[in-house]
Amino acid sequence: MAKKSMIARQRRREKLSKDITLRLACKKIIADKNSTHEERMDAMRVIRKKLPRDNSRTRCSSRCSSCHRPRGFLSRYKLCRICFRKAAEWGFIPGVSKASW
Repeated sequence: MAKKSMIARQRRREKLSKDITLRLACKKIIADKNSTHEERMDAMRVIRKKLPRDNSRTRCSSRCSSCHRPRGFLSRYKLCRICFRKAAEWGFIPGVSKASW
């Protein structure tokens, strides 16, 4: 049985994907040079007030997809360094082979 804190963190990660479209739309308005000051302020207000704080991507740490290890994470492959090495040895990652010189 997993700890309650781990279960809560997993729920937070799942909730992240639900409101991502609204957050990205607001970020696009804020970054747009042609948008007015009022539109930018409205977009910032939506992000600050309506979206939960835990729903931000930066507050959600990246983890290995197979063993859920938080450290040594390779974002391109979504694996930690240990699982990446195993998968590369077994040939599960195309184009990656063990170096030899």
